[in-house]
Amino acid sequence: MKSYIIGFIVLIGSIWLVLNYTSSAPGQSFSGRGAPPTSDEEDAADRLAGLCEDLSVDIGPRGGHSAGSQEQVERFLQRELRRLHFDPVEIPLDCAGVPGKVFEVMIPGRTLGRETILLTAHYDSAPGSPGADDNATGVAMLLEVLRTLSGGSLDRTLRAAIWSGGALPTAGTEQSAAAAYAKRLHTRHENVAAILCFDSVGIYSDTPGGQHVPFPLDYCFPDTGDFVAFVGDWGSRGIMDHALEQFRTYCKFPSQAFNLPSAMDFASLSDDGVLRDAGYPALRVTDTGAWRNPAVGTPSDVVANLDYKRMARVAKGVTDMLVGLGKRTTPLL
Repeated sequence: MKSYIIGFIVLIGSIWLVLNYTSSAPGQSFSGRGAPPTSDEEDAADRLAGLCEDLSVDIGPRGGHSAGSQEQVERFLQRELRRLHFDPVEIPLDCAGVPGKVFEVMIPGRTLGRETILLTAHYDSAPGSPGADDNATGVAMLLEVLRTLSGGSLDRTLRAAIWSGGALPTAGTEQSAAAAYAKRLHTRHENVAAILCFDSVGIYSDTPGGQHVPFPLDYCFPDTGDFVAFVGDWGSRGIMDHALEQFRTYCKFPSQAFNLPSAMDFASLSDDGVLRDAGYPALRVTDTGAWRNPAVGTPSDVVANLDYKRMARVAKGVTDMLVGLGKRTTPLL
């Protein structure tokens, strides 16, 4: 009987350690709403609103399932990237036999130019969905971050890639653009230090019970969806620690680390999961998608649900985080 009791205690202790590991990260998450938006954040919120409306209202459902949307999105990306003084490169992709395309821009690093930090977002939506949160918000936030960093102040090279093929039904599969782009990175022997995938970053709420996390992870995370999540698997713990340490140093906004087993669909069935499977240190920046927003992937995923002011604060925090990650004094490799 004594051995059974000891075994039970060891089992419970092991489960507790694993659960604690899933949510642990350096620094302390900010609690609460924080200060009112600054004038810069108000301006950023207006820009984010305009970008999200362009994609989800003016264009609407996007991808191979929506006739004409590809050409509209391409014009949108060309216009917005050129407004930021980039000359985007259009790169064809072979997505497991299906033609694809990625728009890529680069900001050369000052002293560690051979080490790359990659930012990604998919612009397609699920069939029939205007894709406001998933994933007009991800594209908009990536563009806002690029706007701030376009001056080229990082030691490491910053690259951004925006593609189709990140929403259902190809999300997380070999037919995704992320899988094809990973092959391109391998072929070119790219020295990738970190990847951030922006995917569903626009929904926030102070209502208790609005955040859903499956059992037993619900013991580790709050049930209020007021935070931004950084999602990785156990193998990406190094970049997770660096990212959260930088974000929490500079940004007064609630944040949570999701260090999850790679077998979990939430960790694997996304662009960041595909990139991690290919051997790259990738994290997803997200509001947790369907775990918080039941409208994801449906016709109800509309811009009226989005919180642009909180998006603006997250964008500022991620930008400051990238400045820290881009310094040669931050040992990513």
